[in-house]
Amino acid sequence: MQTASKKVINGWAMYDWANSAYNLVITTTFFPIFFTAATKEHFGSEVIPFLGRNFVNSALYDYALTGAYLLIALMYPILTSISDTRGNKKGFLQFFCYLGAVSCGLLYFFNGSNVEFGVLFFVLAALGYSGSLVFYNSYLPEIAAEKDRDRISAKGYSMGYIGSVLLQIVGFVLVMQMPGKSALASQITFLLVGIWWIVFAQFTFPVLPKQKLSSERVRGNIFKDGFKEIGKVYNMVKKMPVLKRFLRGFFFYSMGVQTVMLAATLFGSKVLGLDDTKLIVTVVLIQLVAILGAWAMAKLSGIYGNFRVLIGVVSFWIVVCIAAYYTAYLKEKGTIYRKGAEKYETAGKKSEYVYESTTPFPRMYSDDEGHVAYYKDMMGFDDTHEPGLIDNISFMAQYQVGQMYMRYFMWNFVG
Repeated sequence: MQTASKKVINGWAMYDWANSAYNLVITTTFFPIFFTAATKEHFGSEVIPFLGRNFVNSALYDYALTGAYLLIALMYPILTSISDTRGNKKGFLQFFCYLGAVSCGLLYFFNGSNVEFGVLFFVLAALGYSGSLVFYNSYLPEIAAEKDRDRISAKGYSMGYIGSVLLQIVGFVLVMQMPGKSALASQITFLLVGIWWIVFAQFTFPVLPKQKLSSERVRGNIFKDGFKEIGKVYNMVKKMPVLKRFLRGFFFYSMGVQTVMLAATLFGSKVLGLDDTKLIVTVVLIQLVAILGAWAMAKLSGIYGNFRVLIGVVSFWIVVCIAAYYTAYLKEKGTIYRKGAEKYETAGKKSEYVYESTTPFPRMYSDDEGHVAYYKDMMGFDDTHEPGLIDNISFMAQYQVGQMYMRYFMWNFVG
């Protein structure tokens, strides 16, 4: 096949420009900070009620995001079957786009007291974003020849980074220009994300190709066909050792990357003690670097091949994560709680966070009992249980399984 016209390629890439504002503003910077701050201010504590139970606010945020990914993962086989058999791929792209955008806009009305309202539309926004990506990404093989896909995919990523940074800067300016009204500035930013998403998606929808449909497939059962396709792919994967190794590697790679991406802002605010301004500026700088990174990786892939570049990037990522673990700045203040109970001081100097370097794997302790409660609540432990290494590994795997399912289906059942 031949690559589509420049108009089609640019239109396709514009959807990345449109929806990436959600990924940066809602899941990475403004909303996680706003959610924890607003709920703590209203309830006077990090422990907040939700559907008759108490949760640490940041843990509830994580649960909501994971639940959204699990839902979309379970829906993928059915959605793709409907799309293939009804020839309505563009219609589903539009539906999920508007679902996500409207949900982002409605977060304007979340003020910390209406927790159920905020969680509901946060989850729906995540469903809209993830669902639309299924159908958006499935257009790439239809508009780009194989030799051009790396370049066009990188263009989409770059457009997404640029668009999201621009709206992030707008939100940052609002916060800076509305002293004493940072909550309102954040709420306005959520509304702008929804408007941005809808408006710029209109450059995409008219230029996407119409889907060709086989009349025989329309008569099939969409639910049965969807899960039949899963079985076919599973049997095919069993016969392809290279693909099996890739999927195993992708599982662990994505587990690490997604954990950092989704938890970085809350880690920066709750553990490293960074203020909101520093967090937002840091994320903007990261996005600017990512724009160049997407372009550079596409160029390097054309020279050295995807496999070598991927190995190099992942190796670099591992080094950076290890370096960050040992060099993270930890603010000083307060008395130390060891495992939530015992207090101690280091060299006569009280510290809010401190590393215990006398063990093979240094540990970090906190003076805030809420941090201990947050950790144990996420793990599902009672006050008498002290988590160990196996507990930590088990939780990490459970936390990411929703995203792993989502990405697995995206790679194998969409198109």
